[in-house]
Amino acid sequence: MSTGKRLAKRSILGTRVACMSEDGKYYPSIICNVKQMDEGKGPTVYTVRVEGEHRRRDVRESDLVGSGFVNVNSVKLRSGQKVYITHNQREIHGAVLYHRPNIDEVLISIINPE
Repeated sequence: MSTGKRLAKRSILGTRVACMSEDGKYYPSIICNVKQMDEGKGPTVYTVRVEGEHRRRDVRESDLVGSGFVNVNSVKLRSGQKVYITHNQREIHGAVLYHRPNIDEVLISIINPE
């Protein structure tokens, strides 16, 4: 039996993104819900669960970094922001010391895991 409606091939729910928090830093998050304000005419609001937190937050599309959202190259990272990089063929984490987007330079402090 067909309903006439096409189902979406991919759902955005469960997508991993980085979400801007109140402190201006980005944290790993997962999209839990999508809301369209004002009957489809207003901005889209996403409900995300930030890793390490037990609550959910509603955020605007412009506060999300990831595939289909704001590109990581167009955001300014804050000092102390946790980031993941590839170093010696291994993914490790570090903290941003400073970010100069005008010259495309980020200084990161890393701790050698060995």
